[in-house]
Amino acid sequence: MPVLIGISVAFALHVVGVYWWYQNDDLMYPLVMIPPKEIPPFWHAIFIIMVNGVFLLPNYWLCFSLHIL
Repeated sequence: MPVLIGISVAFALHVVGVYWWYQNDDLMYPLVMIPPKEIPPFWHAIFIIMVNGVFLLPNYWLCFSLHIL
C-alpha cells in the first residue's frame, strides 16, 4: 500500500508540475470551464485538449481506485 500511495503522490506532483510549466498557455481555463481570453489557434486548442485528457483522466482513475473521491 505505501508503494501505491507513493506512486499516486508522484503522479499528482507530475500533473501539478506540467500545469505550472504551461501556466501561460491557458491550460487551466478549459479545466475549470472558464472560456479562454481569446480563441486559440487550432493546434493550440488540440494541445490543450490532449494535455487535459492525458493528465486528468488517469489522475481521476487513480483517486477513484484509492476511494478518495
